[in-house]
Amino acid sequence: MKGIKVFLILTLILSVSLSCDKSPTNVGYQKEIVVLGYLWGNKPLDVDHAIMISHTKPIDTKYNLDDALIPNAVVTL
Repeated sequence: MKGIKVFLILTLILSVSLSCDKSPTNVGYQKEIVVLGYLWGNKPLDVDHAIMISHTKPIDTKYNLDDALIPNAVVTL
C-alpha cells in the first residue's frame, strides 16, 4: 500500500512538472468579420430571415451586440 502511495505522489509530481508552459491569459486576439444567418429557399431576407455581420470580440471582454455590429454593411448573395 505504501508503494502505491509513493507511486501516485511521484506520478503527480511528474505530471505537474511536465504540464503545459503556455498561459491561457496570453491568448492572441485577432479582429475578424463574422457573418451569421440562415438561408431559406424561395424566401426573401427580412427580420425573421436576416443576416447579421459583426466583429469578433476578445474572450475576456463583455460582449455587446451593438458594439460588435458593422453598421450599413451590404451583403450580396
